[in-house]
Order: sequence, then structure tokens, then C-alpha cells
Amino acid sequence: MKPVREPLRAAVSKTLMGAVGVALVVAAPMLVLYLVYPETFTTRIEQVSIQTTATSVFDQFVQNVNFYADSFGLTFNLARLPIEGLILGSLSSILLMAGILVAFWQISLPFSRYILIWWFLLMLPGLTAPTLEYEPSILRRAIGSLPVTFIFPVLAIYFFELKIRGWPAWSKSWPAVFLTPFVALTVIIFSALQTYDSFFVKWPQTPAVERLFNPVNVELVEWLDRQSSAATAFVFPLRARSGSSSHPWMYTVRFLFGGQANFIPDYEPDVPVDLLQAVQAKKDVYLLTNQQTQADIKGQFPYLLARLGEVIETKEQFGFTIQHYALNRSQFDEP
Repeated sequence: MKPVREPLRAAVSKTLMGAVGVALVVAAPMLVLYLVYPETFTTRIEQVSIQTTATSVFDQFVQNVNFYADSFGLTFNLARLPIEGLILGSLSSILLMAGILVAFWQISLPFSRYILIWWFLLMLPGLTAPTLEYEPSILRRAIGSLPVTFIFPVLAIYFFELKIRGWPAWSKSWPAVFLTPFVALTVIIFSALQTYDSFFVKWPQTPAVERLFNPVNVELVEWLDRQSSAATAFVFPLRARSGSSSHPWMYTVRFLFGGQANFIPDYEPDVPVDLLQAVQAKKDVYLLTNQQTQADIKGQFPYLLARLGEVIETKEQFGFTIQHYALNRSQFDEP
């Protein structure tokens, strides 16, 4: 007697119901705790959440949608470089839009429905998270969606290839086996030309390069090179929760300085541990506080370093207040 096969839909339904049931059982204690003591969750969220200009959750969602749509080129502003916000480049952005249109056009197919839903779900962290300012660094909130994002350009290329196969002129002139290499080679050539134009022709002429090689910042790096040794540490306090655009000199130091520079946010609970780790086994520490970014307003770094050693020299140069400490302790002494 042959075993009776369960219909696929019924099998999938049972699996999903089982998974949801187990998830509810596991989450039940936390759900009960939240219902009884909601402040347990909301208090901490209110302490660490970012205050934005959005007046509502929907307003925040709309702002984020506009930002990501512009970053993916869906606003048709394609005459930009990746460093100017068009993260996929113009060619991939065009193929992305084409792939999304193909997915919607073939919405009756399960693959198209699943890929659109999957993409939306993976984009949710980026679409709902509040932010103070919109800059390329916050794109990492939706970094999980990138693998799915690149499926759309492939879907567009595949769709175009199928259409080309139906052209009588092609089918009569070339064997079908040549079509896939032809399409792939065409995309690679255009992508290579675009990349060359973006990074070797246009990018060197942008203000970003001028800022990167700002003479004052270059002099700072040269000074760091002269002071650098195995027993020396350089500490740069950063203003916590500020975008990387607030510290333009940081790019120059990271790009040109061959030694180790420690960029430490001035988030008070983490500063002691981060600072102690940065100066471990060092005899000399240079604390460089930028005079414009208003980092370390409370003076945590000088206070903690004074508990590890003593100040040898303080000067103002390159737009920084530079304090040279000679360390004689490996742990903080009692205040």
C-alpha cells in the first residue's frame, strides 16, 4: 500500500503554524512581562532612542523611504557618483528599477511575489529606524537587504535576454548559445567603463578629494608620523552620535596615516574601557581634541589620562588641542 502524500499547501500550512506556535510559546514570558510592566521596555527605549524631526512614525517612515529611494536611484537622479549617494551606480540603479518593474509585471508568479516581500522585510530596519541626519553611513541599517537588492538587476538582465531570444534577427544570425555570454560581456564592459569614469575621471575633481588632502590635515598626518612609535598612542575623541561628516579630518588621518590612531566616541559609559584599551602598554599618549566638533565637553579624556600619568605638554595646532601624557600606570588610580 502506497503512503498517502499530504498536499503541499497543507504541509506548508502545518509547518508555519507549528513554527508560529513554538515562537509564541518561547515569547510568552516576555509578552506577559511587557503587558504587566510595560515601562520595563519603554523606559530604556526612551533613554537611548534618537530624537528626530519627524512628527510621527509615519512621517519618519516617509522620510526614510525617500532617502533609500534616492540612494538606490529610484528617484531618477542618476547623474551622481556612488560617493555622492548613488550607492549602486547609474547602470546598476537602472537595472534595479527595471528588475522591480519586471517583478511587479510578473506578480502572478510566486517568485516575483516572494522576492518583493523579502526585499521589503529586509528593508524594514532602515525604513523605520529614526535618524538625526541622512548620510551614507546610515545605509548600513539596511545592509541585510543588499543580496536581495542585487537579484533585481539580474532579474532584469534575464528578462531582457529572454526578449532578445525572441527577436527573429538574432535567432537567424547567431546561435542561442552565444546570447548569454554576449549579454554578460555587454554588462561587464559598460560597468567597467562606468566605474573607470566615476573613480578615475570624475571623482578626482570632486570636493571630497580636496577635503581629503586638505593641507592642514595633511600637515597633521605628517606630524603624527614624526611622533609615532611602538610606545606611542594617539587618541581622538569624537562626538557621540554624530555623523562622519562632522569629522572630515578623520578621513585624512585614516587614509594617510600609517600608524594606529584611536577614534573614541565620548559616550560616557564606554570611554574608560575604550581609552584603557587604546593606551595599553603605551608610554606616551597624545590626546588630540578637535576645537570645532565640541567632542568631550565633560573633559572625560584628560581626567582619565591624568589618572594614568601626567601631562608633559599642551599646545594648539592643526585645529586641535594636543595634550602629551607620559603614562606611569596601567590602571586608573583612585580619584
